Amino acid sequence: MIRVVVVGTDTDVGKTWVTSQIIRELRSDGHQVAARKLVQSRDLADDPAGDDRSLLAVASGEQPSTVCPDHLIFDLPLAPPMAAEILGQEIPELRDLLDVVPWDAQTEVVFFETAGGLRSPQASDADSLDVTAWLDPHVVILVAPDVLGVISQVRLCVDALRNRLDGVPVIVALNARDKTGTEGRNGNWLRDRDEFVVLESPTAISEIAGALARQIEA
Repeated sequence: MIRVVVVGTDTDVGKTWVTSQIIRELRSDGHQVAARKLVQSRDLADDPAGDDRSLLAVASGEQPSTVCPDHLIFDLPLAPPMAAEILGQEIPELRDLLDVVPWDAQTEVVFFETAGGLRSPQASDADSLDVTAWLDPHVVILVAPDVLGVISQVRLCVDALRNRLDGVPVIVALNARDKTGTEGRNGNWLRDRDEFVVLESPTAISEIAGALARQIEA
């Protein structure tokens, strides 16, 4: 079983969208896939049907409470441990996040999505980087917006991941949701100067799904 951790350079960069699309492609090719949102904070003003765990559940064919248990949902748009404290709920620890709902024995790929950016607090004693290291992934997908300033963010995140994860591949998925005038320059710079593996949407989705499918079959 392949473990994939999806992290972001920041919040609201499209982690859930990217993850959902990759899951859909893998499932359409007949692969068994599971998704886990380890913890989630959200804005009550948002449509509940459109929150991260619900979108991942639709993509993976699971129940929202399977993707992320109710006790790890915090209805306040702050880092999860901060939201929990303000709401008077139990503040999660790393061990709570890692106590995920089990998946089917036939599952070939499990996606773990963190909240916010790579150094965003996930629990009282862990940020996304800590969680990623504990999950011991086969591959990490770093989702970043294709905007001005992203080169610095990607470099910092990739350096941090490489320092904690021994030889684990990091794929940078540049999510170009809006026209920003970069016209591929950010991706080219990161590929040519830093030799990062950088894929850009929308082709990033099919390329990552294809790479994971090949890893399953290997």
